Formats: sequence, structure tokens, C-alpha cells
Amino acid sequence: MNNQLKVNPKILCYGEILHDIYSKKKVIAGAPLHVAVHLAGFARKVYICSSIGNDKEGHEIIDYLKEKKVYLNYIEKHKTLPTGYTNIVNKKSSTRKFKIGEYSAWDEIRKVPDFLPDVLYIGTLSSRYKISRKTLKNILKKNIKIIFLDINLREPFINTDDIDLLLSKATHLKLNCYEYNLLKSLDKNKYNLNQMLISNKSLEFIALTKGKKGSEIFTRNGRNFKIDLTSIKNRKIVGAGDAFSAGLIEGLLSSTNDSSIHNFASSFTSNFINKAKSY
Repeated sequence: MNNQLKVNPKILCYGEILHDIYSKKKVIAGAPLHVAVHLAGFARKVYICSSIGNDKEGHEIIDYLKEKKVYLNYIEKHKTLPTGYTNIVNKKSSTRKFKIGEYSAWDEIRKVPDFLPDVLYIGTLSSRYKISRKTLKNILKKNIKIIFLDINLREPFINTDDIDLLLSKATHLKLNCYEYNLLKSLDKNKYNLNQMLISNKSLEFIALTKGKKGSEIFTRNGRNFKIDLTSIKNRKIVGAGDAFSAGLIEGLLSSTNDSSIHNFASSFTSNFINKAKSY
């Protein structure tokens, strides 16, 4: 276990909770929600900080999270805005296409938790509009030991000022190859893996996922760890990256060895992919 953390650390997952809409199915989703549910499955004390609408979709999310034993203290019920959604508009491409619903309840997260989390999970998408962005900035003023940043770039909600702020606070970063290439297209020098580690002093490692080719971790001390995924079924699963993020966080709470953390996260993700439903 990370020796700076308590025996029973509190985890806060901040950001979007919504529904993914497919042609024939609706699925409760959102990266912070996925990560929270996985971590609760490890018997961790996990809170979500978000906002839902006072509608059927919002009530479904609350019931689901109660079942999964995620703490709901900081999920607000918005009086006027609906629960968020994402349309999956191109399921057959090698990289899924997401069309995120416009201004929704999770864009107005206002409640700052009144405790100090030991771990904070955040994604770049959560600060796409000013109210939730302001709340996140207030949370980041807390002295949080582990801040896990998930780069989830969705056009047109890509703001390099927000990305840079979150990078400056993060202790651990996860992104996939598509997002890494997109970042480099914005500034190939600033968003180079080595340069991100050099420029952001709190950053301990960067985890880069490569789909069926596995993943690689790049550390501040120059050691890299690579794992190929050879035992997974050949199918696309929404949420595989979130399972990997949760596996990394659980690994960080259980070990100080980067290779062990990576191995655990990879094994957990492989099991998730092989068992998960494909939509």
C-alpha cells in the first residue's frame, strides 16, 4: 500500500454520470461512474461528485449506484437540467464515435465535498463548462495525495488551458493512443510523454493504453513497463479504459511497485473485457 495513505482511504470520483444511447439500448455510463463502481467492487469507500436531473434516467442511475454500494452524498439533483446522455453514433469503426448531449445536469456540479479525499479521480471532460470547472478547481485546492487524471478528449470540448491546469495537479495520468496523438497535434513539444513528465512536477507516471496491443507505463525515473494483451476476446467494449483506470488506482492503493501496479491493472482489464457485454 502507498505508505502516505490511510488504511481505509476515501476515494472521490468527479464528473459526468449519464446514459449511453445505442440504436436499441440505453446503458448507465460515464467514466467517473464506471471507475467508482469498479473500485466499490474492491470494497473501497467511493464517493461520486456529480449532478443528475430530476427524471427517470437520473433515478435509474441512483438506484444502480445504491446497488453497487457507491456513496451518493455528493450527487445533486438538478431542478431544471436533464440527466446527461451520449449517443454512440459510429459503433463499427475501430475507434468508437461519441456525440455528447449538450448542456446537462452534470455541467452544473456545485457541491464541494466537505471531507479531504485520499484519492481523486478526474477526467478532462468534466470541466467542459464553467460551473463544474469552478467546482473542480475548488476541490483541487485540497491537499489530496493521489490525483488520477484520465484524458478523455471529446470534440468540440477540448481546451488546452484546462488540460494544462489538470496536468499540473495530477500525480498519475492515463490516456489512449488516439488521445495522445490528438494532444500532440495541438502541441507536439508540450504534450510529448517525456516533456509532460518533466514539466509537471507532481506527475509520477503516465499510462498509455493501446487497445489490443496492451499498455505501457512511463515513469519519472525513466523506467518503462509494457504489457501486451494476448488473452482477450477480439471485440470492442465500452468502458475498458475505465476498468484499466480503476485497476491502476486499486494497484496504487495496494502497492508501491509500478510493475506490480501495471500487472494488476492489465489483468483486471483483461478479465473485464472477457466478461463484459458488447453493445
